[in-house]
Amino acid sequence: MGIQEDLEQYRVQVAEVSGQRNELKRDLEFRNKPIEEKEKALYEQQKALIERIKKGESTGDGLLDFSVIHLFGLGLSKDEQIQQLRDLQSTINSNGDSPVLVLNQAVENYGPFYMFPGPNQREPMFGISSKLRLGIIQGGLEFNIGAGNLTIPTTTHLRRESRDHDILRWYPEQGPITLDSHSLTALGNRLGNTGIMFGNTGLRQFDHGLMIYTGEEVEEWFRKGGREDSEQLLRRARKQIADPSYFLALSLLDREAPDEFREAYIETIRPNAEKILEAIDNLRLKEKAILGKIQEIKGKSRNGKLTLNDGERFSTYDSDKYIASDVKHLEGVREKIIANLRGAIGLRIPQLGLDENGYFAAHCKAYDVEISLE
Repeated sequence: MGIQEDLEQYRVQVAEVSGQRNELKRDLEFRNKPIEEKEKALYEQQKALIERIKKGESTGDGLLDFSVIHLFGLGLSKDEQIQQLRDLQSTINSNGDSPVLVLNQAVENYGPFYMFPGPNQREPMFGISSKLRLGIIQGGLEFNIGAGNLTIPTTTHLRRESRDHDILRWYPEQGPITLDSHSLTALGNRLGNTGIMFGNTGLRQFDHGLMIYTGEEVEEWFRKGGREDSEQLLRRARKQIADPSYFLALSLLDREAPDEFREAYIETIRPNAEKILEAIDNLRLKEKAILGKIQEIKGKSRNGKLTLNDGERFSTYDSDKYIASDVKHLEGVREKIIANLRGAIGLRIPQLGLDENGYFAAHCKAYDVEISLE
């Protein structure tokens, strides 16, 4: 008998014993030696099946092989849950060259924590944290039996976490998007909107969720700002709730975003552009003042020496050493100017036509900063 037949026989026996165990629970009985012996025997069968596949036997189905080794003990041996993986495989395989968004969520307990109960205790704060990974699908879903994970092939993908205060910041990572076996146990489970909640929320500390969106679903997710209640918010705010970071993300992935995301992004970064302009102006004034001081000292120097009169006596200094701290200060100011220019480029300020008077372009040329048009 092949491993596929052995596996099917094993699953039939698991279903039978699980039914018997459920009957005991309904009768409030928890100890039954014959059933416990069957459960022990099934556990040994499970270990044997896992070992056979690890040694090279296969059911002929990579997804099933992966499930046997990595997901049996995690509650994913049920037909409907394996079907979820098959649906995911079909979705990824049929959406090549399309966006894919992976949303991992977890419940965090922020306290307060008490050693002993008391009447004046405050209700705990629970929060749903999230991690987003966004990329462009470059192939079919891959089952890595040795590593114990699934991968969605992407050349580069972007990462952002709810703890990141800058919602426009994406962190590029090379390679595929990886899904470990633990996160797969929550496939299809959406915990709710990210944020901190008080009191009895119905959430448990170790709850987690995993949602995977592809193609137009990704655009719709960002159009709603990543919220399930966005329609209610939309009516209340009377304006579109489009996540401006989606424009930047697609730009980093060398893709075009719909106009509504471009407009939302421009509206969001206009204040940033003004702040950067102001910062550069102030730094340029500092640079001018420091440079003027350095040039004045150099103008007074003769043969590398600077002679100064403090009213009582003349003192001679090495001019380079005398201006060393000013030169270092000047370098620091120029580094800040370049950092601000690169920040503007990273926000796509020059590329989006927000550089109306050619201000950024002129300064980028003066400080040898390349404006990427990607």
